[in-house]
Amino acid sequence: MWELVGWWQEQTLALAIETGSDMTFMGEAFCGHGSNFDSTTGRCYRAGDAANWYDFTCEHPNDLGHAAIAELVMSVVEE
Repeated sequence: MWELVGWWQEQTLALAIETGSDMTFMGEAFCGHGSNFDSTTGRCYRAGDAANWYDFTCEHPNDLGHAAIAELVMSVVEE
């Protein structure tokens, strides 16, 4: 699966470059904030910054996740 995710990100980045569009990698920011956010063995464990950013479906962001998305988008807009 991670090979597919990497390929998808590369293709999306190539399209963003081709069209002169901005892009943000939300997966990097969200890694470590899913249903296993407090697992110290997780590949993206964040220790003191650990918090769940998803609702009960683990597919849609909760209030913390929405705030993180807004912050990521604004950081690109303001750049």
